[in-house]
Amino acid sequence: MEKMKWTFGILLLLGVHMYFIKADNAGLYPPSEELNDEQGGGDDDVCDCPRTKRLVCGTDGVTYFNLCSLICASDKDPSIAMKYLGRCSIMG
Repeated sequence: MEKMKWTFGILLLLGVHMYFIKADNAGLYPPSEELNDEQGGGDDDVCDCPRTKRLVCGTDGVTYFNLCSLICASDKDPSIAMKYLGRCSIMG
C-alpha cells in the first residue's frame, strides 16, 4: 500500500509538472517559429531579439514573447507600448 502511495504521488507530480509546461505556451508562438507582423516579425525588421521568454502585455492586447519583440512591433506602430509584465489577460 505504501508503494502505491509513492507511485501515485510521483505520477501526480509529473502530471502537474507536464500540465504547467504545456499550459505555459498556450496562445503564444513557440520561440522556434518566426514572429508574425503583429508580434514584431516580418521581412523588413532589423530587430534581432533574443529568445529569452519574458512575457510582456502590449497596449494593443497582444502578449509578446519579450520586451524586444514589443519594441519591434512599436517601431511599426508607435501607439504600441508596454501595458504590464506578463501575459495579457483574456478578460481585458
